Amino acid sequence: MTNQTTRVVNTFKYLCSVSTLLLMAISSISYSDLQISSNRPTSITESPRYSAKRMTLAGYSPEEMHLAGHTDIDISRAQKTIYLHIGYPKTGTSSLQYTMTDHAALIEETLGLKRLKTGSSDRYIDIENKTHEPANYDLFIHFYTASILGQDSNKEDFQHIWDDLKAEIDQSDRDRFFVSCELMSMQLEAKHIASIAKYLDDYQVKIILVTRDPLALFPSFYKTVLQVGHTNLTPSQFLKVIGDQLSYKTVSKRWARHFGDENMILIPYENIKGPKIANHFLSAIGFENELALPIPQQQKLPSLVLDQASVDYALKLIRQPVDRTSYTQLLRQISNFNIANNITENFLSDDDLIQLERIKLADETADEQQSKPWQYFF
Repeated sequence: MTNQTTRVVNTFKYLCSVSTLLLMAISSISYSDLQISSNRPTSITESPRYSAKRMTLAGYSPEEMHLAGHTDIDISRAQKTIYLHIGYPKTGTSSLQYTMTDHAALIEETLGLKRLKTGSSDRYIDIENKTHEPANYDLFIHFYTASILGQDSNKEDFQHIWDDLKAEIDQSDRDRFFVSCELMSMQLEAKHIASIAKYLDDYQVKIILVTRDPLALFPSFYKTVLQVGHTNLTPSQFLKVIGDQLSYKTVSKRWARHFGDENMILIPYENIKGPKIANHFLSAIGFENELALPIPQQQKLPSLVLDQASVDYALKLIRQPVDRTSYTQLLRQISNFNIANNITENFLSDDDLIQLERIKLADETADEQQSKPWQYFF
């Protein structure tokens, strides 16, 4: 064999050896050890319980997650979106909830948005014995069982309510869902919002907050609290109690801290109010439509038998001269609205006064009521 032939044979053997080593090395590397793109984690295995949502946001496809060995994660959750409507109260929430419920089948079939039923039981009418709205109130009550229902309440009824909600989502072949509870905007603490974010971590979540000029929101809100007999506070006292809860900026930032600014949808009430509130609301959250969605007849507060003392006290309470300057100064600090400073003799309109003559206030003193936590107002 010539020297040239020997060199060729040796080179061929060397290349075969190198190829064999490379094949052995490649076969020993798992798919999850590969860095799929520069903007992803170096390997999925860095976080064995990496949630499906976070993996999807990082750019991994369901096939890649499956190859990485993450078959224990429900990948389909990352592809589902929850539209969580948190309020405000007094922004057409009752009309919206009734309409979305009454026309749920049409909305789901046409727009692919499913109205979730979990938490929308008749339990709320049992709590207040005054009104029932088709909202997901049990999801809220989960956080305040003892304070709202009393220490002897059955907490087990609400303990797994969020798990039940997820089960309803997972069992559906839809990928977009609607949940509504306006009390979440004003009565949940930061720890409760953090819990909701944890419950829903595997899903895409959009937080919807319908805002309203606080100078219009506050009288309407105060009148409702009087009507259900949950306060004997004067307007000025009541404003001090609710504090920055009227600030949509504060509320939205509190939720954005856990769900992200990009997932906050703020809708001015003035843009959606009216007989087509559901149509305008759906369009505002990305569901353009021309559906016929009339507002169904709503259940009203029952008439209450009044004694003259209750009527006199109610009128005395709300007919006190109100210094609008004092509370507009506070409202100006928490809103962008241009509010005029003036003093008005009657805080509420004549129609409001007539309506309030027909309601009965709770038999409590202002001092007793003022000492209670804010959540007791509802």
